[in-house]
Amino acid sequence: MANLPRLALATIATLTTTAALMSPAPAQAAREPWSSMKQARQVTDPRITEASGLTRSTYARSTIMVHNDSGDTSRFFALSRTGATRAVFTLPSAPHNDWEDAASGPHHTLWFGDIGDNSVHRSTISVIRVKEPRDLTSRSLASRTFTLRYPDGAHNAEALMVRPRSGRVYIVTKDASGGHIYRAPKTLRAGAVNRLKKVASAPATVTGADFSPNGERFVLRTYTRAYLYRGVGKSAFRVIRLPSSGESIGYSRSGRAINIGSEGADQPIWRIDR
Repeated sequence: MANLPRLALATIATLTTTAALMSPAPAQAAREPWSSMKQARQVTDPRITEASGLTRSTYARSTIMVHNDSGDTSRFFALSRTGATRAVFTLPSAPHNDWEDAASGPHHTLWFGDIGDNSVHRSTISVIRVKEPRDLTSRSLASRTFTLRYPDGAHNAEALMVRPRSGRVYIVTKDASGGHIYRAPKTLRAGAVNRLKKVASAPATVTGADFSPNGERFVLRTYTRAYLYRGVGKSAFRVIRLPSSGESIGYSRSGRAINIGSEGADQPIWRIDR
């Protein structure tokens, strides 16, 4: 998300909170044994100024991948268990209009969503796929870009999900009055425009999303809350109030925890354990 005045962010957060409070409570919320949120990492790398996207490594259990919002180059950072930068990977052939989210896919792939559109004018958006390197040594990586188009005009979006087994891509749009989940074709074609399909509604102002490693659940986050689901098109079974504003969210590699990013430089990454 491009930088916005604090008053505008406060207004968005207020609208999001109001919409959440007006929604019916999840029917089975009390049955989910989530414990309190705690700080898991501290991001200290001055190059990470706004961790817009976050996802788990498909190799290392304690490593997570993050990337900056618009204004940076096409690169991502591998962070250790403490939050220290282990490696920086650049994608020379990948576009970077407005990267907003990251996801882990099958066969050790990582995905990045160039899907931001604050002015709502882009005729197409892009997702970038890269093979995750097992060796955490900073370098350039080859990548493949896929072009997507909404069926109903331009939208701003900040959330990307990829099914961990099939690799199917989902985009969640961001809107103050409520967004939608769009599904990409089963097989994406490079060099062609892949048409998205609207498949479900979503809460207002979604800024991040992720499937669990087994694909049975997914999570959507806003500035103030995280919503947990057992399937696309179903109602949230759990709503979690978040401690501070931010945009990124992602399951741990084990699926037994959720990592939650904060906004700005030198910020903590929070963790919710089951």
